[in-house]
Amino acid sequence: MAFRHTSDETDEAFFRNWGVEKLKCYLLEREVPGGNTNKEGLINLCVFAGRLGLRVVTNVQERLKEEERERIGKLRLEDGRIILPDPDSLVVGWEEGAQSYLELCQIDVEKFWDESE
Repeated sequence: MAFRHTSDETDEAFFRNWGVEKLKCYLLEREVPGGNTNKEGLINLCVFAGRLGLRVVTNVQERLKEEERERIGKLRLEDGRIILPDPDSLVVGWEEGAQSYLELCQIDVEKFWDESE
């Protein structure tokens, strides 16, 4: 839900009719942390983001899809089996420790299998 930058974005009244979710989305697209801010605070942050001319950095959905592709890309397929790297030979993109291994659910396996064929 990308929003176009307009001169109205520096005006508080422009954001006043928006709901909290739309305000948070506007800020998230510009990488402005909103946290647990109330609606009035979100409006103020949106006004400041507009005054600063902050543009959409990356579509949030595109970023999530890219992270998913990177995560799935760490799997390898050998002889019909999905292989995870040896923890002692972690390479770039892996942090040390088992907590960095991706969750391996059936849907992940199916998606990986479909993409590899």
